[in-house]
Amino acid sequence: MFDDQSTTAMETHVTPRMLTVREASRRLTISLTSTYQLIRSGKLPHYRIGAAIRIADTDIASFLAQCRHEPVTARTPPPRPRLKHIKL
Repeated sequence: MFDDQSTTAMETHVTPRMLTVREASRRLTISLTSTYQLIRSGKLPHYRIGAAIRIADTDIASFLAQCRHEPVTARTPPPRPRLKHIKL
């Protein structure tokens, strides 16, 4: 019935879930205006289907991964010089 090649080709082509700009802004927990600014600046990949803008959920995950900042370890202050010649 089906070739192994045709089923393999169909399995590898998975369409990601597409979100509206409003859904994407909810997922990112930012305003609608901020989401449009990210789209306009090219920082958030999107698809334009006619007049509609759609964002793949995988693109949102990638965007969030790029925004992640690792915690910075606190630096210990340098040791204070011992001033033996001053009596306190």
